Amino acid sequence: MKRLLTAAVALGGAAAAGWAALVKTQGDSEIVYEDDELGSVTGDDHTLHGEITLRNVGKAGAVAHKVHGRIVEGPPGRVLVTRQGSRPPERGWWQSNCLTPGQACVAEVDIELDEPATGPFVIELDTHDIGRRLVAHRVARITVPA
Repeated sequence: MKRLLTAAVALGGAAAAGWAALVKTQGDSEIVYEDDELGSVTGDDHTLHGEITLRNVGKAGAVAHKVHGRIVEGPPGRVLVTRQGSRPPERGWWQSNCLTPGQACVAEVDIELDEPATGPFVIELDTHDIGRRLVAHRVARITVPA
């Protein structure tokens, strides 16, 4: 029984090392934000809506599984991210999207502020990118113009 267990562990280790070598050789997905500022911003003192493009610049296909947002510099509030073109049951519901290398999608960002912003502020978007690696967090700080 010990020999069988040892062989299984060794085989699992060899498989993991082989997968790591494949990813290193052939590349992986990499989802990036095309800008560092939220575009097409509309709204009022307490509710803002804008857009930002996500693009797979890697060498393999990717799934933009989730996108979460939060305010890191500025007034308190919450950030909801929805994929443009999806039909979610509510704002902030991200519908997974497969992106081949070079392909892009647009994230609609809704910001609900507890108090009016006095100037530009910064949000953080965290994309869960699934490619050859199980999950990679792609975090970017995005400026929201006042």
